[in-house]
Amino acid sequence: MDNTTSFNIKKIWLLFINSVRMHVILLGVITVYILISVFVADLFDVGSQTSITLYTQELGILSSCFIICFFCGHALYVTFRIRPKRLFEHYFNDLRDNYFSGQRFFTAAPVLLFFPLFFSAFTSFKNILPVINPYSWDQPLAQMDAIMHGGIMPWQWLHTIVGSPIITSGINFFYQLWFFVMYAIFFWQAFSLRTPLLRMRFLLSFIGIWILFGTVCAIGLSSAGPCYYGRITGLNDPFQPLLQYLNTTNNTFPILALDVQEHLWKTYTTKAIGLGGGISAMPSMHVATSTLFTLLGWRSSRALGIILTLFLVIIMIGSVHLGWHYAIDGYVAIIGTWLVWLGTGWVLNRHPKLIE
Repeated sequence: MDNTTSFNIKKIWLLFINSVRMHVILLGVITVYILISVFVADLFDVGSQTSITLYTQELGILSSCFIICFFCGHALYVTFRIRPKRLFEHYFNDLRDNYFSGQRFFTAAPVLLFFPLFFSAFTSFKNILPVINPYSWDQPLAQMDAIMHGGIMPWQWLHTIVGSPIITSGINFFYQLWFFVMYAIFFWQAFSLRTPLLRMRFLLSFIGIWILFGTVCAIGLSSAGPCYYGRITGLNDPFQPLLQYLNTTNNTFPILALDVQEHLWKTYTTKAIGLGGGISAMPSMHVATSTLFTLLGWRSSRALGIILTLFLVIIMIGSVHLGWHYAIDGYVAIIGTWLVWLGTGWVLNRHPKLIE
């Protein structure tokens, strides 16, 4: 073995060790969470409704698509924005020096490898939520919503502002876009080398809100949401007029939320597990994650902060207007995510060596 080969192996080994050290807390939390999901599934004898490899193939394909889209977009940016004299030479040198580096690869690898397992465990938890704690909070949450909004349901307040078919369809579009926004931001931070402290703050906050709100709080405050209120409680449904409006609107403007809601109800009644499966309202993970994106956005640039703030507002409105959530689900998500963000920032600022 020559000196060059020996040096490269040593460099790769050091990059691997540094990456593991940098992510040890993140990976440790994910590993414990996965093990707990397996234990709980076994405890309640619902192993057929869970899977820790549910997303491995799909997220792998999605990651490949994002990589291809990024490099195509980067090529267009270099060609039409930078316009170097030697286009191909500049492009390939830029890729080699900034994007194909070993440091960037080893920084992203643990995150991209572990997060499909994490989300599989999360969906498993969400799928068996009513087995652990049957839905019982829909009526209290609906009552709290009415009390907090002057005796009127929040969806009724919103309906006077956004109760137009074309506006509803537009809100639905952005609500469905949430998944791609989430994955794009997650993907960006997985590969980011510019601000390690901010990156780790985001990633720790990201798994923190999914675990604390999407699992712990969701189980403790087990609820299905307004679109399932009548079916779950068997009571007089105050959300029926909203659902009728959405179904009528769907005849002229597509409201994909209705199809997704029926799909989730089918998986719930058949006890099947699938991508994005499980029903849970309190708190809203759409709003929680969008709040986190906004906090990250303002730390990154003013323009991104403004864009993601507007996105958060649309998601909050959509969560109520499309019948997914009680308004209080979003309020709790916003406040809770802000507290998690403060907590992770406090820990990392006091112990910066945790990511070194």
